[in-house]
Amino acid sequence: MAGAHHQGASVGKTASQPGAPRRLGSLFIPREHGSWGMLLTVLILAPAALGTGGAAWWFAGGSAVLFFARRPWEIWLWTAPEPDETARRAALLLTTLGLALGGVGLWVTASALTAVLAVLAAALAGASAYSESRPERRGAVAGRLAGVAAMVALLLLQVAAAFGHIPPAGWGLAGLCLSYFLTSALRVRSLVRARKVQGFRLVSLFLHACIVLGAAAAAWAGWVPRLAPLAYGPGLVQAARILRRDATPVNTLRMGIGEILHAAAFVALTILAYRLPVA
Repeated sequence: MAGAHHQGASVGKTASQPGAPRRLGSLFIPREHGSWGMLLTVLILAPAALGTGGAAWWFAGGSAVLFFARRPWEIWLWTAPEPDETARRAALLLTTLGLALGGVGLWVTASALTAVLAVLAAALAGASAYSESRPERRGAVAGRLAGVAAMVALLLLQVAAAFGHIPPAGWGLAGLCLSYFLTSALRVRSLVRARKVQGFRLVSLFLHACIVLGAAAAAWAGWVPRLAPLAYGPGLVQAARILRRDATPVNTLRMGIGEILHAAAFVALTILAYRLPVA
């Protein structure tokens, strides 16, 4: 913990220098590529695949603003008990703005369902962000799962705000997103924390295949579009490629960019599955 405090102090000291060229980027941009991928996935898919709009935009805007508040909160916590004043002001300002946008959405919808989903999404996102902000808990499974659940709740929140309820198509899309987020987490863990764990990559590939088969069964039952299973194809191929890779450390930036590209492919293929007419 002493090392973590020293790290936070150094962050605050460096951040307080007005001439730091990367100050704004380090203050407002969260570092985890997976977080970007998940947030953009649910913010794009809800309107593009299901046609959400209206009050849903208030929650989408609020969540985006709160996402940019994450990094200032991290710096504020790291630099306590002598917090970085710039980070503290940014955290409070962005959090207030994000909550205000969400509050307008709650006022417009005036629905118990959207209120429950908004509180659930905020609580899960807050728990995940706090877990990732602590050096000793960064990367913990519980924190990552809370982040995944928060994004699924945010997707359902947009659907409920737009339509007044969650139709079957909304539940189906939420299931597809949840499955994708879990497969993405498996690929990342098999390259980083579990790269030396015997059999983990084989288990990851097996679970990828199970999710593809599950999506195919859901499509056959009419719960999701017929072409929806194709959205998991790039991830399945990548899981098979990882199986043949050695246990040497991976370039995290390259891995993060790769996962963002996989997220883009999933989003594009899912939109096509929902929008293309199938005879």
